[in-house]
Amino acid sequence: MKILATSGRFLFAVPMLVFGMMHFMMGDQLVGMVPIPGGMIWIWLSGLLLAAAGLAIMTGKMAAPLSGLLGGFLLLTALTVHLPMVMGGDMNAVGPMLKDMALAGSAFMLMGHFQSGEGSGGQSDHSAGSGESPYGGGSGSAGVA
Repeated sequence: MKILATSGRFLFAVPMLVFGMMHFMMGDQLVGMVPIPGGMIWIWLSGLLLAAAGLAIMTGKMAAPLSGLLGGFLLLTALTVHLPMVMGGDMNAVGPMLKDMALAGSAFMLMGHFQSGEGSGGQSDHSAGSGESPYGGGSGSAGVA
């Protein structure tokens, strides 16, 4: 099962890295979708976040905070870019909106995965050496008080 989890991590991270690079290569085509002033700077910042999160998830370095930022960005994109299009009658925006929502959920799950120490192959600071699960309760208690 570990091979599937590791493969899944890379299947998520590599497209984020590519999306990030695309923001720099094709920013002029994306700038019209930015719902706030500052257009191209937001394209570059989001490209930087996407690429950095992709690399972080692949390497496990700074993966928890960048996964959380990525999840927030993707959810914000779904709600501020795609949802207004859907509400305006563009049903072609439903797919991208749902995709970004699903990817946001995955990024938030990865954040929890890395915070618990599972993603780095070690234990988190929360449970290091204590014999406790990072999810509460002592070892073997399954979180039951």
